[in-house]
Amino acid sequence: MGAALIIIDIQNAFCNPAADGRLEHFFKNTLGNVKTNHDTAERIKAFVEKVRGHIPIIWVGYHHTDSDGPAQSVDEDGAAAFYIAKPADGDVVFYKEMNNAFDNETLQEYLRDQGYDELYFAGVNSHACLFESVKTASCRGFKCNVLEDLISSSSRMTLLVKFMTAQLGLLADKLPSSDMIAALRGCVTEQPVSSSTQDLNMSAK
Repeated sequence: MGAALIIIDIQNAFCNPAADGRLEHFFKNTLGNVKTNHDTAERIKAFVEKVRGHIPIIWVGYHHTDSDGPAQSVDEDGAAAFYIAKPADGDVVFYKEMNNAFDNETLQEYLRDQGYDELYFAGVNSHACLFESVKTASCRGFKCNVLEDLISSSSRMTLLVKFMTAQLGLLADKLPSSDMIAALRGCVTEQPVSSSTQDLNMSAK
């Protein structure tokens, strides 16, 4: 069995400070400092460059196909595009239409097919999409780990963010990214990495 790194929603809609004001009406003023998520994207980029080739990397993005949809709509000025930290050859990409990454059922199918029973999570927002994805993964029997220095939320609802982020500790082991390689010792997949990025099932079933 093996492990995989899952990176949630590192996209313009959530991480690009230039989008903060433009997107505010979609989120009813719940967005706060998107710069927080920008900084997380920078850290994830640096981290991915260190671990790529040693562990499978799975990217999950949020988007809608309806042009009248929310800010994450694929047609809304690139809002759904990955930001700073981006997929590369050998990575796998899934898209979702809800907070929970596992609403796209092909994600779990892929993880099971590949034998990835331990998951390491990074990304945004820690009180919403990341939380829901970790919760579902844990409930479905995956061993979950959260890289605590590679998650954040830009929400102004600070008490909610603190509460939900704390709840992650009940669902997963929380560890700094610097400990990840040591934690993965004996679990890192030995299979060769594909030569091209795979983009699997654009929408949830």
